Amino acid sequence: MSKTAWLLFLFIGGILLYGLHIGQLDVYSLDEARNAGCAREMWKRGDYIVPTFNHQLREQKPPLHYYFMALGYTLFGFGAWAARVFSVLAGVATLISTYLFAARYLGEAVARWASVVLLVSTHFSIQIHMAVPDPYLIFFNTVGTWGLFVGFVEKKSAYLWAAYIAIGLGSLCKGPIGVVMPGLGVFLYLIASSRFTWSNILRFQPFLGLGLILLIALPWYFAVHYATQGAWTRAFFFTQNLERFGTAMEGHGGIFLLTWAYVFLGLLPFGVYLWPALVKAWRDRLAHQEAIGFCLWAGAAILCIFSVSSTKLPNYTVPLYPFWAVLLGYYLVNFEFKPSNALMRWLAVGFYAFLSLALPLGLYLALAFDKTLSPQAYLALSFLFLPLGGGLALWYMYQQNFRAVCIVQAVSFAMLTLVFFGFAFPPVDKENPVFVARQKIDLKKPLFAYQAFNPAFVFYAQKEIPVLGNISELRQALNKHPEAYIISREDRLDSLSQVKELKLRLKRKDLFEIPTTIILQKPRWSNPQAPGIDKKIGLLSVLPLSWQKFICEWDGIPTLFCKK
Repeated sequence: MSKTAWLLFLFIGGILLYGLHIGQLDVYSLDEARNAGCAREMWKRGDYIVPTFNHQLREQKPPLHYYFMALGYTLFGFGAWAARVFSVLAGVATLISTYLFAARYLGEAVARWASVVLLVSTHFSIQIHMAVPDPYLIFFNTVGTWGLFVGFVEKKSAYLWAAYIAIGLGSLCKGPIGVVMPGLGVFLYLIASSRFTWSNILRFQPFLGLGLILLIALPWYFAVHYATQGAWTRAFFFTQNLERFGTAMEGHGGIFLLTWAYVFLGLLPFGVYLWPALVKAWRDRLAHQEAIGFCLWAGAAILCIFSVSSTKLPNYTVPLYPFWAVLLGYYLVNFEFKPSNALMRWLAVGFYAFLSLALPLGLYLALAFDKTLSPQAYLALSFLFLPLGGGLALWYMYQQNFRAVCIVQAVSFAMLTLVFFGFAFPPVDKENPVFVARQKIDLKKPLFAYQAFNPAFVFYAQKEIPVLGNISELRQALNKHPEAYIISREDRLDSLSQVKELKLRLKRKDLFEIPTTIILQKPRWSNPQAPGIDKKIGLLSVLPLSWQKFICEWDGIPTLFCKK
């Protein structure tokens, strides 16, 4: 296959695996709903300086991904597809840049396997599917970091300028981390290769780079600081960065090994070779124009940052995947059957076979023991091809056909991603409380939230949902809007029971989360301002009052029969 044909394969494969069903799956996860909803509000207001969600200042992220989502809404109309389409394109661009970098320095074979490693990583695909800042940060960090290397070793200023522009844009995705990751990677590379000298530092043109980064990023940071009187700046830099780094927030803590586990699992199926690939990269780090060593340290920098961070999440380390995908591609191409690596290779493939069996079994048990999702437990059967792939991998390893082992692993996980997004996950997604609520209630009616609620309601209601903090505020809201729906969580039911006329309309556990969403409303017969019962006019006045209340509680009853 020619280079052009391979690039076309990567483009089509990336669009398929990274973009399958992006328009059909709900914008439901907390981060997606808040980010996509914030982009909608900025787009609707035409205000691209101050980010808000539910009409409240959103301090969590800078604005670049909001701009891409707003562009999607402008081009394609508001919806899930428009919110996610540029995330997919960023992922495909990252995939292609990984191939081009590896081909430039390590040869076509390594480049193709490196791109396959990234293409079939199910975790990478999940991340790219989402309307969040991570796909954009991953892309800009990847091309920015590699641009620094190309500009340094080939002494080409154009690559350095392009790299600093990318890093500046990365800082508009998630803030200082967009500068720290490539900066620390270059620092470790220079230290490890004994090239940390002033002359080598100046070859990176750091002062020009700093100027470009500031030129790109500072105007918006100054604008939002001025527009919010410093509120966004204080919350973002101190709470969302320093505090999140120094303190485990939202229960996402753990020992440093948890970060390693995220990387190992995230790079599956080829993550099982990660340790021997790192060992080989360390041994060969001074060869091949040091591209291997550079990728080693660029990934290690990201791993170090989030290993010492108190808050740990699986998506934090995804930016290192392109760099270590190159190391894995290098290892796969240069693998040799030797007595010295017999134990390691059998452990790797044996563990892969074990995971191939455990994944469908674990999925079945997880669905079967979930009260909401137990009817979907049969979906686990759609992954039974995985144990077959694990068995084939063991057989080919026994035959000492490592290339066939790798092909089986790649095909199995490509199928895993396709089956997951194309068949298994869509019916599960339809069980989320926001989707179910949209089938049962009219989101155009007045909506209020009591203390806490799922933010995806804001995205789909396309309007502000005022948050009520206490029962007094709730009573005032119901007096003004008796027909309103009250959205909250099950743990607030005791408090809500003080408003005795409220009746439970919906109760549904949030998917993959601890809370359970509830929706309440005053029945029509208890609502003196809405169509109700009047003994003199209503056509049901001949019936007992209890019967009238029962009948008029139905949503479908014609107002003629319950006319005020």
